[in-house]
Amino acid sequence: MPERPTLTAGAPRALAAAGRVLVVLVALLGLPALAEDTRVIRVEPSRYPIARDALKFSIENAGLIVSSVSAFGQMLTRTAPDLGHRADLYRDAEVMAFCSARVAATLAAEARTNIALCPLTMTVYSLPDTPGAVFIAWRTLDGDSPGAKMGNALLESIGAEAAEAAELAPPPPPGPR
Repeated sequence: MPERPTLTAGAPRALAAAGRVLVVLVALLGLPALAEDTRVIRVEPSRYPIARDALKFSIENAGLIVSSVSAFGQMLTRTAPDLGHRADLYRDAEVMAFCSARVAATLAAEARTNIALCPLTMTVYSLPDTPGAVFIAWRTLDGDSPGAKMGNALLESIGAEAAEAAELAPPPPPGPR
């Protein structure tokens, strides 16, 4: 039976150096970043439930299905005592995930690594210090490729429709939420 190779004392240092070299090579090769920018639309006056429903409707109106909704604000509130961050970072916050087969196929045809860009996500949130305002946000896709342009146009369209629908809703009642 052949002997198994053993690591020498310098092996962890060599592996760490190899990892750093790999990171530098990837950066130098110019592989596309997953997200270049974050787009935010402030909707005011609005109420969180109205803006949340408007975002969900706008995604569905584009012929897409919300595959998951992450209760992001609740997660941060729940983990605050254990992790030491503020519990009131958001008043409300959710992340909605969805996928467009047309955008996904175009992106995948451009580069198979673009699988990491799906599903697309959009967020809706309100902040404790800005009553009456709700925010709709998403990451834009990097680059000028047809897939990135198609994805960004879709996200922009959904965001604009959701913001318009949330603004057309009756104004929030005065006082606390």
